Amino acid sequence: MRFLKQVTYGSLYLIVFALVGLGVYKVYFYETPTCFDGILNQNELSVDCDGTCIPCEIKNAKLETQTISVMRAGEGRVTVLAKVVNPINYNATFEYKINILGTFNTSLQSLSGASSINEESERYIVIPGIALNKDDVSKATIEITNAKWDEDSTTKLPEVELRNLQTVVTDDGARITGRAFNDSLDIIKRVRVTALLLDLGESVLGASAVDVQNIGVAQEKAFTVFFPELDAELEQSEVETKIFSEIIQSP
Repeated sequence: MRFLKQVTYGSLYLIVFALVGLGVYKVYFYETPTCFDGILNQNELSVDCDGTCIPCEIKNAKLETQTISVMRAGEGRVTVLAKVVNPINYNATFEYKINILGTFNTSLQSLSGASSINEESERYIVIPGIALNKDDVSKATIEITNAKWDEDSTTKLPEVELRNLQTVVTDDGARITGRAFNDSLDIIKRVRVTALLLDLGESVLGASAVDVQNIGVAQEKAFTVFFPELDAELEQSEVETKIFSEIIQSP
């Protein structure tokens, strides 16, 4: 009987010590699994993604830059064109920094901004009318930072409808006119209209952009995108266009 009591009390003491030890471990040593601990845990299908964490497609995604070029934009000015591609099925916002370089890769000017891009699509970033001589520029580079994907892949980024588009090519350049229509339920404070001029082989001849301000609900505003100088002399029938709109959220 005495032996049985000793065994019982001993077992209880062991249980108490084990619980105390477990409590100390939980409080001071145990690290709760997270989606940022670099360990395959929880219900993750890969380290820190899927399950309760972000989709692995987003975790491993990168926006791609396929084109960046510098074009003449009139006397003493250039336009920078960059093409950004989103390869995955989620919308994204991002920031960018463009460096314009001269001889021996010396920095002539740096330009920063922010943009957004729909799922599995492309975004053209155009910065027109930069005060630099084309002959002084050797190339431009672009760096994409702070890319953030929206996990709700069903949401399309807002855009405005571009109507009544007309392209006119003259001896000293070209222009595209049209009207930006707001079919949303809110006033659009700023929308950027970006346009590309292409030859019949779809090579880019020129790029430009213009901002349209304060478009009321169910209203439209006229815009004109100017191309002050083209590197080639073309007839109207030899030119095609691509035109896009982007609502700018930041000031």
